[in-house]
Amino acid sequence: MQKYMLFDDMHIAEKRGFSARAVNPSKSFVAIRPDHPWERLGLCGDSCMTVIDDNGVMKMWYAIVSPDEKHGANRRLTDDELKSLDLSAIPEKFLADILCPERYYLCYAYSRDGREWVKPELGIYSVDGSTANNIVFGGRIGATVFIDPTAPPEAKFKMIHGGSLKLPHWHNGRFIRMAYTGIYGATSPDGIHWTPTSRPIMPHYTDTTNVCFYDDKQQKYVAFVRTDKNMIYDNGRTVMLDPDHRTYRIISRSESRDFTDFPPPVEIMAPRDDEIQEYLSNYRSRNGMDLYNSSAMKYEYAQDVYFLFPSYFHHDTDEAVIHIATGRDSVHFTRHDEPLIRPEDAPLFRAPQQYLGCGMLPSKNDALLLYANAYSVGHDALSQVQKREVAINGYEFQKDGFIGQYAEDATLETKPLPIPEQCRHATVRARVEQGGHIDAGVCGHDVAFTSTSAANGGVLMQTVLPEAITELRLRIHAVKSTVFSIELN
Repeated sequence: MQKYMLFDDMHIAEKRGFSARAVNPSKSFVAIRPDHPWERLGLCGDSCMTVIDDNGVMKMWYAIVSPDEKHGANRRLTDDELKSLDLSAIPEKFLADILCPERYYLCYAYSRDGREWVKPELGIYSVDGSTANNIVFGGRIGATVFIDPTAPPEAKFKMIHGGSLKLPHWHNGRFIRMAYTGIYGATSPDGIHWTPTSRPIMPHYTDTTNVCFYDDKQQKYVAFVRTDKNMIYDNGRTVMLDPDHRTYRIISRSESRDFTDFPPPVEIMAPRDDEIQEYLSNYRSRNGMDLYNSSAMKYEYAQDVYFLFPSYFHHDTDEAVIHIATGRDSVHFTRHDEPLIRPEDAPLFRAPQQYLGCGMLPSKNDALLLYANAYSVGHDALSQVQKREVAINGYEFQKDGFIGQYAEDATLETKPLPIPEQCRHATVRARVEQGGHIDAGVCGHDVAFTSTSAANGGVLMQTVLPEAITELRLRIHAVKSTVFSIELN
């Protein structure tokens, strides 16, 4: 099978009136609510969530706030910890903050259809005197999970997460506060029983969801983390380089052939100059934007296609809205500034704050399911409003149907597309709006396409290619339609 995605002009020879556009889901549902006693303090503020189709069993890992608000508060630092963290000159009253009594748990659920989820009683963690819960891992979290195709069975599942004590934050040569944690890893044979690494896997800090996957194209592990502009990690502490503490959140990346040893991450995406939020020294500026939660993934339904799904955090509206960025490798991405999932797309309640989880699951009728943590209040209001709703929502998209070439009334022609040996069927995936239509033809050949319906207003245009055709040039005419991909199989 060979697929040609049309989110950019890589496979397009010429077009008139087409432009790339994100397409919102038309179906949504509530997948998980924090409705068990150990989930009483709700979901983690970031997504910290992954979905994986593991040989037909759909699995999800999601994070909750620990029901024990004082967890770890009585622990004291050892002399070795004090020395290693360079805290000897810090006043005693600040040392309590390093222990971070706030704690998160990673929970596990499974499903057969991606809509109804089971929270099994796993017997691993004790909460309220009982291990009858679905908790599999505890700590600072910021975690996502992936299957490592190169690993032995005992390390089939891997996790990247925030761990360790909090790191001291320094500015203008003095200690300010305990702010961030280190980036660690963990391995598991089943995704349930985890063995964490004894030391950080990346010399850096984290305060949000971390993402990692094995990129078979590069034969390397690729990690994506959120970092702060003008802030570095230095000898076990975070250091703000800008004298006025001006910073904003960006997406950074690191790659390694060894999962336990990543180099420091390098910036790959940041807000534009006109979007930058310059935090003032009093942190009260209310303009600008940050990039949160990359939700990076290599798209498994096409060759050499990579997506980011960052949430744009708009300080003026206090909203975190899910967008999409597209790439042909895991380094270079193009942002698309139309929201992919809008606050009003959420079921049951409007969600001004949403963060997409990693991964996607197959569904019937040529559809894919994506999942997001959703909150009924904005980012800054989350800790201030007692009455709030939270949920993990599922969103249904047509396969390939996140972003494509949209036309009110236009025509495009593809470049000659090589047809792999034994592939004689061509499928064009598109979405047609009310009052629209789409036609496809093979340049230089009299070939008819048949049209069938797919998910979310989707259309599949299909044909059998004559044996004489060795490369395919398509001419597509669309009215109020978005064309996503051409598949040869």
